[in-house]
Amino acid sequence: MTNRSFALLASYLIGTSHVSAQCEDLTGSAGVYVECAGASIIEHQWAGWSGGTAPYNVTYEIAGRGSFSETTAGNGWTVDLPTLVPEGQTACGYSSLYVQDANGCAFEFSNNDCIYWLAPADQFSTASIVWDDPNGTATVTLVDNASDPGDVLQYPDLDYGLHRTDIADPGTSGDIGDIYQAAPPRLVLTGLVPGTYALEIGNPGEPFVSPVYCQGLAHTFTVVDPSPQQVALNVRALLGGVPVVNNLMNDPLRAAGLIPLQQPYSASGYMFTGSHGANSITPPILAATGANAVVDWVVVELRATTLPFSVLASRPALIQRDGDVVSTDGLSALTFNVPPGNYRVSIRHRNHLGAMTASTFALSSTAVLVDLTSTATPTYGSSAQGLSGSKKVLWPGDATGNGTIRYTGTGNDRDPIILAIGGSTPNNTLSNVYDRRDTNLDGVIKYTGAANDRDIILINVGSTTPNNTRTQQLP
Repeated sequence: MTNRSFALLASYLIGTSHVSAQCEDLTGSAGVYVECAGASIIEHQWAGWSGGTAPYNVTYEIAGRGSFSETTAGNGWTVDLPTLVPEGQTACGYSSLYVQDANGCAFEFSNNDCIYWLAPADQFSTASIVWDDPNGTATVTLVDNASDPGDVLQYPDLDYGLHRTDIADPGTSGDIGDIYQAAPPRLVLTGLVPGTYALEIGNPGEPFVSPVYCQGLAHTFTVVDPSPQQVALNVRALLGGVPVVNNLMNDPLRAAGLIPLQQPYSASGYMFTGSHGANSITPPILAATGANAVVDWVVVELRATTLPFSVLASRPALIQRDGDVVSTDGLSALTFNVPPGNYRVSIRHRNHLGAMTASTFALSSTAVLVDLTSTATPTYGSSAQGLSGSKKVLWPGDATGNGTIRYTGTGNDRDPIILAIGGSTPNNTLSNVYDRRDTNLDGVIKYTGAANDRDIILINVGSTTPNNTRTQQLP
């Protein structure tokens, strides 16, 4: 939910007076509304009128707050006042508005307005989180925070919003099970899967002294599975865009210090599924050389065994020069918080076509190897991988990241490369970059000459068939 203003419905119009009959076209109204400003609120006293002759002299008197005057040529006026009302308390005050136009015509309004406000971030305490093993969900009970002024739970008709904050797409996250008025007042949330949650509160506009809630100041809590089921997995793969020397991929991105410490896939729009582990690595991991040197970030997915082969869990990982795919600690097997069972395994890279196993693997807490470099490991679809010598590799050249490799036509992968270096200067290069248009992962975007990024695209669609398209074989 976003911040918005709520009209306080406790304003009463006391009366109107006019100087003479010729002034009866000068009419108007006045009132008050409040809105959130950080952890407090601002009161807006306002007036609007029509008729009469400009300029208008406006005087607003608020009991205990002083007198405010202004001359204006417009037909409206607002004064913004910091609230003098402590959180959790109600204050009502008398105010009067007097407007006189250039001809001496005037009208006067009087208001009696009330303010009551709460910041929900401090209104609750998390009393209990009870895990329900058969369902894999939790019931969370929140109680009124006695040390914070006000009682949000005395208003059972408020708008509550509950959402996950640890994933990019919150979706539906549990239910507000019940509101109890027993002492202490409590709110029960049911069906919550592991994750971090934020509870925000809105004001439905109840009549008279309806409290204002500064939204965005949410009460947060975390649900943790006390005994998560977990499977382990070793994956091996090769990136076809990287030269292989003595069975080891080159690692120029790492050597040039271009590999980011933060995984790049979320920023590119990839939505991870489940609890996906660490999103970042530390610099010492990129200091390793030899067979265990990091080549780049990848994504590994566990998928269902039957169509549509839905992604059940995914996580960022690191691919090393020898093809081993490891956790973000630079060493360990990959782990996923899913029950032991049968899964298909897929791997993605930011400018290579992803691939998925054609058969299932029985996964448990003991890591098994899924070797996508071996011709003995069939992959889903048709020609999902290429060959480099005797090893299977992921197809390189997806400079657009759209799941296809295309040399000509609309949405091709060649044009982004020349645009990156300047469309009229094809001999230019763009160095020291971490960019999917760098199809050979050497840290340089290059259109012509040795080790350019364009040839990879042409070779992989077919050098003699440049109009061909190669499509990622992931369901």
